Amino acid sequence: MGMHASVDVIVFGATGFTGRLVAEYLNATYGVDGEVAWAIAGRNRDKLVEVRDRIGASTALPLRHYQGVE
Repeated sequence: MGMHASVDVIVFGATGFTGRLVAEYLNATYGVDGEVAWAIAGRNRDKLVEVRDRIGASTALPLRHYQGVE
């Protein structure tokens, strides 16, 4: 899935406590290639990679890196 591919759900703030819990739930319930297309988003790409790895999601999980709101 490319950077601008359509997803059903984006978990903003995925590197925080609650965001990580939501990402864990989505991964356990739907996986990365399930019926719900989802991505995790945050300001720090390295932390997004850590969350993805910590929850056991595939590297195919889209990471949305945002540096700030304009």
